[in-house]
Amino acid sequence: MVYLGLKQREQAQSDLQKACALDPGFIGHGWRNEYLLLCLHGASLEAAQRLEALAQTDLTTAILSTPQDHIVHICRGVAHWLCGDFEQALTELEQAILLDVYDEDTYFWVGIACASLGRDDEAHKALQRALELGLLPLFLAPLHWLEPQRPDFYTRYALPLLNGSTDI
Repeated sequence: MVYLGLKQREQAQSDLQKACALDPGFIGHGWRNEYLLLCLHGASLEAAQRLEALAQTDLTTAILSTPQDHIVHICRGVAHWLCGDFEQALTELEQAILLDVYDEDTYFWVGIACASLGRDDEAHKALQRALELGLLPLFLAPLHWLEPQRPDFYTRYALPLLNGSTDI
């Protein structure tokens, strides 16, 4: 994460891939790697498939005994969003929030799902919460994906966040 903060994306991705290899049962490393890949390479159905596969990870193989159930819901939520099922995406992401109310990634993706559903006030609040919780600027990149789908939301809410927070 330090490398992401320093905008050394290649080193960050390399480190995340190593972490995944060292502890394949810890879904947190896989999620962070997939989120970074989404930000760097864009949305795809292959990414949705990888996220769904990651959500199926057997958590009993994790070295750490910390429950990561909220990350399973994030992965499924983002996979649903990538496939265009915005309602199901929001349902999964709301489950993630119930399990971890301090996860900035979850609030970001709730914002994306709400924007896709035309729930602009909720979307804006969720995106603001993600930033308050410390979401790194690089991870705002998926806001660009809303431009063709929701140009009004993109102009009113996403652009100010992107211009004020990052040089994506």
